[in-house]
Amino acid sequence: MQNIRPDFIFSYWVFVWSFLYFINIVTISPKLCLILVIIENIFSIFMNVDIIQILFYFTFYKLYLLRKEPIQKKNVLYSGIVFMIYNLWLFINGQNVYTIYKIIYNF
Repeated sequence: MQNIRPDFIFSYWVFVWSFLYFINIVTISPKLCLILVIIENIFSIFMNVDIIQILFYFTFYKLYLLRKEPIQKKNVLYSGIVFMIYNLWLFINGQNVYTIYKIIYNF
């Protein structure tokens, strides 16, 4: 498998966002993105991507900590903004979501 820079993997972005949220640097909850990342990570586990298994447990734990926090409209908006910034970052670096996950899953 080709090496992929960590900043090209959206799960890492959400991991950093949730870390910043739990240490009170950002105030917008990453709960929606954590849910989406868990779904993606479950798919990755079935595709035998080892590093994703480790991230899955950390992500699941963070989601557990946020279990009683409701998802608000602003969370959906900011989740979309973070995903757009991620895609812009990929575009600036000559990549896109499809090519990154094609490499990860070795399609």
